Amino acid sequence: MNKPIEERRRASLSGLLDSAIRTINQIAQSPDTNTRMLAGQAIGNLQRMRSLLPARRELDRKSRA
Repeated sequence: MNKPIEERRRASLSGLLDSAIRTINQIAQSPDTNTRMLAGQAIGNLQRMRSLLPARRELDRKSRA
């Protein structure tokens, strides 16, 4: 069970989230209204996920102790 936690620690999750947000920001420049609306929702979800990321790492540290 420790292996998924260790693999997740090796990946730069915050970097991946930042990259996804940048990409979706580019999609949000689309002239299509529905595309812009969905991109805005996706950005909001990713930003919420990024704000929860430190709490998740803290939970991992507690579970290992």
